[in-house]
Amino acid sequence: MDEHVIAFIGALRTAGVRVSVSESLDALNALPEAGIGERTTLRHTLRTTLIKDQGDRPTFERLFDAYFTGVGGALIQLDDTGLTAEDRERIQSALQTTLSQTDSPTLQLLFEALVNGLPGGLAV
Repeated sequence: MDEHVIAFIGALRTAGVRVSVSESLDALNALPEAGIGERTTLRHTLRTTLIKDQGDRPTFERLFDAYFTGVGGALIQLDDTGLTAEDRERIQSALQTTLSQTDSPTLQLLFEALVNGLPGGLAV
């Protein structure tokens, strides 16, 4: 989880949001205290610790949705669509191939978050 949050912080910085090392540590330290099993709690905790300028809030919201919802969560939900395991694997493989061909570092970070998501409650 920490690695995923660190990647999210990196994406915020890449998008121009100023996040200090101290704010990053505050966010990581707050996660166990906040009880992050609920996506809304995770959103509020990260927004409170990382966003100091309200002008950065739309960027935070957009990236949060990309990192903590994502295609990874959608792939987990594909079990309910009637697709075979082979079809689901083919979809994930196509997404990963597209990721490997992406030139923009920012787009690559976002797409990687979409493809990988977080398994379980936070990704769905």
